[in-house]
Amino acid sequence: MAEIGWQGIRITVPDDWEPGEFSGDGQSGHMRIDSMMQPRALVRWLAPSATKDVFGKVATPIQGVDRILDNYIKALTKGERKQKKHIEADTSTRLLSKRKMGQRTVRTYSWRCPSDGRLAHGMVWHCKECGRTVIAEVNGHEHEDVAGWAETILPTVTDHAMDGQVLWAFFDLRVLVPEEFRLENSVMVGGKVELRLENGKREVISAQRWVANVALRGGDLEAWAKRDLFKPLRQQHTFKYTADSWFGHPGIRVDGRRKGPKEHLGFMWGRITGRERPFFLDGRIWHCEPTNKIHSLHTLTRESNRELIDRIQETMRCHPED
Repeated sequence: MAEIGWQGIRITVPDDWEPGEFSGDGQSGHMRIDSMMQPRALVRWLAPSATKDVFGKVATPIQGVDRILDNYIKALTKGERKQKKHIEADTSTRLLSKRKMGQRTVRTYSWRCPSDGRLAHGMVWHCKECGRTVIAEVNGHEHEDVAGWAETILPTVTDHAMDGQVLWAFFDLRVLVPEEFRLENSVMVGGKVELRLENGKREVISAQRWVANVALRGGDLEAWAKRDLFKPLRQQHTFKYTADSWFGHPGIRVDGRRKGPKEHLGFMWGRITGRERPFFLDGRIWHCEPTNKIHSLHTLTRESNRELIDRIQETMRCHPED
């Protein structure tokens, strides 16, 4: 089984299921997980502001959850009707036991489409801690064990940071990041997976995973890092590269600093006043030959937060079994 994490949502799925689509932000959005070119799991999360009217008009949270589920089924039925298909929904199903649902007050449901044999089992709940409302379902066809998948997968879905850390995990990139960092950009193309996050203090975390033979093009790790990875940053930073190893694989340590007299003056002034600005770029890059992957992590931080890269790297994985 593999864990996928995005915007505070976590879900554990079979190893051969992969992210198909991400959208939205930490407030509202959805993720779709596919297998064999078919949607297998869907998770939608709604911001407190989007459901305020619903929960403000009911006596208990579970009544609000009921309304969210009714609205979801109506929207699903309407969408299928436009394609001249009929949905049979059951909102009284009890697929998951109270033990598996834990402390959450949820509603479970199922739906099927007789014309093409599609089938889904799902659940809806409202989180008291983060305020989001979550809809999670597992999809398949009547000849598949959709109920079995749902019983295994749906209880693994969680909806907010744990111990102040948010998991970002997809396509062999896995990292736990402090919850104050927000997603600024993500890339999933051409052998490259990248995640860039920032906080309100302009600190940056960048985690990447590359297909090694595509990235290196016959060269070594340092030459690749200078040519492709840090080239866009050379105008603003000076770099020092040192051979090292990570997770038992050859790698390089990168020490970068902002350059220019104004930057250094700002750094010294920040030290005196306690109003630090991001000044130090720390990087770790290693080549995992058995999996043909290059893993890269770098942070741009204040002097007082330079240990951030160590805390993050400890949560990374080179191999799925690590």
